[in-house]
Amino acid sequence: MGFFSWKSAISKKSIPAGYDGIVVILPDNSIKEGLYNGYGCVLDIDTEDEEGEDIFVLYGRFINPEITRDDCFDKEETYNKIMKMIKVVGADEYRLCKPIYEDLETSESCEYQGFFYPEGYKNKLKKRINYEKWNFSYRKI
Repeated sequence: MGFFSWKSAISKKSIPAGYDGIVVILPDNSIKEGLYNGYGCVLDIDTEDEEGEDIFVLYGRFINPEITRDDCFDKEETYNKIMKMIKVVGADEYRLCKPIYEDLETSESCEYQGFFYPEGYKNKLKKRINYEKWNFSYRKI
């Protein structure tokens, strides 16, 4: 699938790869918070987990509890369902208003993939961390 990202369901700002404050809000209103790695996974900052949890699988489990990452992409119908379910926001945004899933719009795909921003681009969440610490920009999942 390669490098990709979304825009916040609240502010519509791009969620950059390496952003250490993403909150994934699931249909049952549970959340997964951590660092967004740019490849569709949320990493736990406290444990420095290098694999993290796959955002597509987190949502896909609401379609099929046994779903795998490959299943999420194998059928266009499944992929499209999951894309319509994804609602991600910045942690600071989440803490300000504690949104519930049903009140949010679906997060749009980021046209800059959360990384390849044009010079001077300002519409992205600002909180960033040190890439070298995680070295995920060269990892393949």
